[in-house]
Amino acid sequence: MSIKTGVLAFKVKSDKDSIKTLIYQTSQITTQCVKQNIKIIDCAVTFGGVKDILREVKKIDSKKRFDYLLVYSPNQIAGNKEDFMTLTNILKDEFQVEVLILRQVKN
Repeated sequence: MSIKTGVLAFKVKSDKDSIKTLIYQTSQITTQCVKQNIKIIDCAVTFGGVKDILREVKKIDSKKRFDYLLVYSPNQIAGNKEDFMTLTNILKDEFQVEVLILRQVKN
């Protein structure tokens, strides 16, 4: 079984509760990555949204290739379903990167 690579993506706030939530989400995604043989190679963290995530992906992709963008849930990084679908389409078409959503992953 070959190892796939992934980049974590988070939209964060600087308050204590948000940081606690970020840590929880990171641990949940990491656990699923271990189960699915996905190696986390970097992370894209933003205070913005989809456009900032795309900027981060471009920076990371220019240095190293990866297979998946790993998110906890679509509404965690995008304001609405349309924005999230636009993000997933751009990642697939321009970067050949698939978005994996923790809440949709089966054990």
